[in-house]
Amino acid sequence: MKNIITTLSIIILLFTACAAQQPVAKISSNKVSLGKETYNISKSAGRYTEIKNSANKFGSVKQSAPNLPSDFKVSYNMSFDKKLVYKICADAIPLEKLKEMPMGMNDRLTIYMKVDGKGVPIEMEFVVQNTSLISAKELQQIEINIKKQVRITFLNGIDRYFKGANFFNIDIPVPYSEILKAH
Repeated sequence: MKNIITTLSIIILLFTACAAQQPVAKISSNKVSLGKETYNISKSAGRYTEIKNSANKFGSVKQSAPNLPSDFKVSYNMSFDKKLVYKICADAIPLEKLKEMPMGMNDRLTIYMKVDGKGVPIEMEFVVQNTSLISAKELQQIEINIKKQVRITFLNGIDRYFKGANFFNIDIPVPYSEILKAH
């Protein structure tokens, strides 16, 4: 009995490890576990795959910034080092894999990030086309490194409106061609 349980545990562990290395767009299940973290995977309209860390807390929370004027666009009044984001992605995705990926106009990794009022990333979600070869393990590494290294700078004194804000949404399209250049 003990051998059966051990064997089943090893099989489950191997399956999970293999799924983490597969392209997320090709994974048929709706979850993949990487160590202590689980990522939820959903396919939308057969063309895109969305990947969300199950530890994210703000996914269903509406953005609230009571002092921000309604017509004010935070995304137009912020900056960040795009080249750093490209480099983080290039460090996580092997060059051989990048060379195999499509490089058309819409071929990219899209990062939907929630940042606090100081510009610190607090949560991320990813969207890839179903032709992407990026694995969950690579996305996890991108998420870890963006949280460690990337900071959003708010311009034009807009931070005076941030009192009471829970987070801000920042969308970062990262073309595979830019990741390839960063290698």
